[in-house]
Amino acid sequence: MPKKAGGSTKRAVKFNKKGGIKAALKAGSVTKKGKLRKRRDDDKKDNKSAPAAPEEDDSTRNGYKRTGASGANGNQSGANEVTTATPLEQMDLDQFMSNDFDNSDLEDAFAASDDDEENVESDSDSDSAGGDDGSDGSDADADAGSPADDSDSSSEELSEELHKQQMQKLAKKDPEFHKFLMENNKDLLEFGEDESDSDGDDADEDEDEDEDEELPAPTPDPSPTPTPDDSSNSLIVTISFLKSLEKKVFSPTNPSLKALRKYISIFNSATHMGDVDSEKETRYIINDPQVLNRIIVFGLNRLSDTFQTHFLPPPSPTTPVYDEHTPIKESVLKKSKSWKTGQPILKSFYKATLHFLTITKEPTTHIHVLKSLPRYVPMLTPFPRLAAAFLKTLTKSWSSSTSASAAANAVRLNSFLLIRQLSLTQPFPFIETALKSVYLAYAKSSKIVNENTLPNLTFMGNCIVELYSLDVEASYQHAFIYVRQLALHLRAGITKKTREAFAQVYNWQYMNCLKVWVAVVASNCGTGELRELVYPLTEIIMGVLKLVPTSLHLPLRLMCVRLLQQLASKAEVFIPTASLLMDMLDVSELHKKPRKESGGKSASADNVEPITLALMLKFPKEKILVTSNQQEAVASEIFLLLNRDIDLYRYSVGFPEYSVRIVQKLKSFQKVTKVKRWGVFAKGCVEMCGEYKNWVTLERSKIEQAPKDILRLEHLKPKGKEGMGDRLASAISQEKRLEEMAKPVVSKAEKKKRDEERARVEEGKKRKREAEEDKKVKKKKRKEKYVEEGGSDDDLEDMEDDVEEGVDWGEED
Repeated sequence: MPKKAGGSTKRAVKFNKKGGIKAALKAGSVTKKGKLRKRRDDDKKDNKSAPAAPEEDDSTRNGYKRTGASGANGNQSGANEVTTATPLEQMDLDQFMSNDFDNSDLEDAFAASDDDEENVESDSDSDSAGGDDGSDGSDADADAGSPADDSDSSSEELSEELHKQQMQKLAKKDPEFHKFLMENNKDLLEFGEDESDSDGDDADEDEDEDEDEELPAPTPDPSPTPTPDDSSNSLIVTISFLKSLEKKVFSPTNPSLKALRKYISIFNSATHMGDVDSEKETRYIINDPQVLNRIIVFGLNRLSDTFQTHFLPPPSPTTPVYDEHTPIKESVLKKSKSWKTGQPILKSFYKATLHFLTITKEPTTHIHVLKSLPRYVPMLTPFPRLAAAFLKTLTKSWSSSTSASAAANAVRLNSFLLIRQLSLTQPFPFIETALKSVYLAYAKSSKIVNENTLPNLTFMGNCIVELYSLDVEASYQHAFIYVRQLALHLRAGITKKTREAFAQVYNWQYMNCLKVWVAVVASNCGTGELRELVYPLTEIIMGVLKLVPTSLHLPLRLMCVRLLQQLASKAEVFIPTASLLMDMLDVSELHKKPRKESGGKSASADNVEPITLALMLKFPKEKILVTSNQQEAVASEIFLLLNRDIDLYRYSVGFPEYSVRIVQKLKSFQKVTKVKRWGVFAKGCVEMCGEYKNWVTLERSKIEQAPKDILRLEHLKPKGKEGMGDRLASAISQEKRLEEMAKPVVSKAEKKKRDEERARVEEGKKRKREAEEDKKVKKKKRKEKYVEEGGSDDDLEDMEDDVEEGVDWGEED
C-alpha cells in the first residue's frame, strides 16, 4: 500500500510544515478528493499568449525536463530538480498517467534531489518529529510569497512523491495488482489517500458485513498464483495454487493468518457458486470440479485444527482440553493475540458454511457438511445471531423431509445431533430458543399421519424428549405453556360444543402434541418440576376421551387410554383406565353381526386389508364396526389394554377391591358375546384378576400398616421384580414383535396398488377442500357486491351459509 500523505519523507515533512492538506484546501489549489484544481481563466489566457514550446532536447525526455543551475525563478535551489515539460496543474489524469514513471533518468534525478536536500539546514521554526530534515533557501523566499503559490508548489511536490512511491513499489512488488489497479481502480492511484485513510475506522466497523471486500488481493509469491479472468475482475483458482496455499494455512508449526484469510475468501467463493440469482461478483472463480471438491471436503476437515491453533491457548496441564462437547467461552477466545484480526475470518467461514448448508440439495454433500460441523460448534459462542441462523436451518433439515430413504434419515439424525450440541455449548438462553423451535417444527409436521409419515413423527417425538431432558427447569416453562394451550382448546370444545370447536381437538396435530408431552413428562417425572404436569395432562386426556364418547371415535379413545397407562407406569400413580375400557365393550356395534356383502358372502370372508388403529382417529361414518376386521381390531385392543391395566396394579395393596368391578363386567360380557374368541379373552382376564387378588390378600395380611397409610403404590412388589414402567415397556416391545410377525407379506405390485389408491384418495380430498375454498370466496364476493348495490344487513344475514348436516368433524384426517 502507498504511504499516507502524513508520512516521514522529506517532502511530506515540508508539506506538513506549511499547513498540510488543510492549508492546500483552504487556498483552493486542491479539491476535497485530492485532485489538483484547474487553473483559473486568466491563467489560461496567459498560456494561450505564451510562445510555442521549444523543441525537446537532451534535458527534456519522456515528458519531463531537468532544470539547470538557474531555476525558473532565478534561484539556485532548483538544480537537478525534475519537473514535467507540461505544467502539472495543466495536465489531466490521462496525461499524467501516460508518462513513463519507470524512466531511469527520473530515478537518478530524484536521487540527486534527495542528496541535495540532505545538505541543507532545517528551518528555525520547524518542530517536526524528524527535526534534522530541513528545507533549502528557496523556502524562505516562498514563505514571503502569497499563500496560493506556496500551496501550489507544495501540492505539486507531494503529488509527485506519492505517485512515485505508488507506481514504483507496486510495479516492482506486484505487477499484476498494479495492472489491475491501472485498469479498474484509478481512484486508488489519485491523490487523496488522506480521505480514504480517514475512513479506515468506518471500514473496520463494517468489515463483518462484507468479508469479501476486506480480504486482500493475491500477492506475488514464488508459489503458483491464481490466473486472472479476462472477462471479469475475478481470479481463477488452480489446483497448484490451492495446494501451495494449503501448505501455509495448515502448517503444523507456523500457520499463516494472512494465508488463512485468503483461503477463507476462496472457500466463501466456492460456497456461493450455486447461487443462481446472485448478481454479486465473487473475488475468485473456480472452474475445476476437483478444486471445488478439495476446497469443501479438505477445508471442512482441516480448518477446525487451524482455528484452534490460532484462537485457543496451547494445551498444558493448567488449561482445559477442549472437545466437541466442551463449551468455549467468548472470553477465552478474546485472550488470543490473533482474535482481533481473526474474528472476521472465523465469522466469514461460519457465514459461508451456513449458506452452503442452506442451498445444498445433494444428500451426500449435505451429510458430509453436517458431520464436519460438530468440530466448529463450540467456537460459535461469539456469534449468537449466526448460532440462531444455524438452529433455524438445522431445524428445517430435521423436520422438512418426509422421505424414508437412508440418506434422508441420516440428514435428519445429524441435524438433530447438531441441534443438541448447540443447546449444550451455546450460552443461555439459547436452549430455550432450541426447545421452542423444535416443538413448533414438530407441531407443523404432525398434521398428517399415515404409514409413510408415522416413522418420521416417532423419530421427531423421541428427539424432542431427548432435547427437553437436557434442562428440566427450562423445559418446564415451555411444557407448562404448551400444555395449557392444549387445555384451552379442550375447554373451548366442552363449552361451545360446535363442530369447529370439536375439530380443534379431534385432529392429528392435537393428538400428536398430546403424545409428545406425555412422553416428555413420563421420561422426566422422577423428582423434577415436570412431575407437576402429570395431573393436568391426565385431566386433559380424560377430557379428550369423554368429549365425544361415540363409537365413531373409538380409535382415538383407545389411543387416549394408552397415554394414560404410559403416564401411570412412569410416574407410578394410580390412573384407573379399566372402567373406560369396559364402557367400550358395551358399544352396540360391537355385538352386531358383520354386514353381508353382495353375493351373500359375509364381510369376514373377504380378503380385506388389516385395520391399523394407530393410523386412525375415527372410522368411516358409513362403516362403523360393520366388518369383522374392524370388530376384531377393536376387541383385541380393548382386551390388550385391559390386560396391561391389571398387570400395572398387581402389586398394589388395593388391587382386590379394584378388581371386583372388572371381574363382574367381564363375566357379564362372556354371557352376551357371540364371538368365542372374545369370550376366551374375557375368561383369561378374570382368571388373572383372581390369581393376583389371592396373592395380594395373602401378602397384605402380613403387613402392620393399614392400606390408607401406605404411600407407595407398589408396596407389595418383591425385590428384584420389574416396576410398573419396566413391565409396560416389556409388554409394548412384545406387542411390536407380534405385530411384525403377524403382518402379512405384501407383494410389490400390491403395495404399489395401495399407494396409488391412497394417492387418489388424498387427491380427492384436496380437490374437495379447494372446491370448498372457491365456494367460500365466491359467496364472499357475492355478499360484497350485494352490499355495494345497496342491500341491507338483514338481507345479508339470510345469505349466510347454513350448517351442512353430516359433515365429519375431522374430515381432513
